Amino acid sequence: MTVTIQRVTPQQRGWMPGFFEEVIGGWVGEPLQRLEQGEYETREQLF
Repeated sequence: MTVTIQRVTPQQRGWMPGFFEEVIGGWVGEPLQRLEQGEYETREQLF
């Protein structure tokens, strides 16, 4: 059995040409930090 992989470009998916090259890595502000998430909420069992 032969599997064919079809490549789809970002433009074929509706993205503007050069969008990812301009946006990715574009953050120039202060470093982002993920704050502590806290404890997991215990919920009642549904069933």
